[in-house]
Amino acid sequence: MLKSISSICKEIIAKIRSTNDWKAFLFLTAGLVLTTATAIYSYQFSKTQAEKEFALECNDVKTKISTRLHAQALLLRGSAAFFMVSDSVTRSEWEAYIDGVRIGENLNGVQGIGYSSIIPKNQLQSHIEKVRKQGFPDY
Repeated sequence: MLKSISSICKEIIAKIRSTNDWKAFLFLTAGLVLTTATAIYSYQFSKTQAEKEFALECNDVKTKISTRLHAQALLLRGSAAFFMVSDSVTRSEWEAYIDGVRIGENLNGVQGIGYSSIIPKNQLQSHIEKVRKQGFPDY
């Protein structure tokens, strides 16, 4: 197979040398070189543009995530401060605070925020009765 390909190439080169076909061969070669160079340039340009767009999208997502985390951290710090300035927080005070923060408007996706009290074992029964009297019979 190699001999036949090499003999074909030799014949083509011999024909090109013997006739005016060398001009056509020169134009063909120049066209192929220009086409290859253009294709390589287009590929590199497209690749660079795609990388820039990807980096911009990544930065946009990073900024959105960072902003959301900072807003949630601010909510948590505000809630902690609310507990620090109060001797005891009642259910109605907590509800008023959360309503004032307007979580649904400012932090879409947050389904709720709450707190838990530590109830000593010897006060558990009185705590259960107190909460049930406040309108939570299944507590």
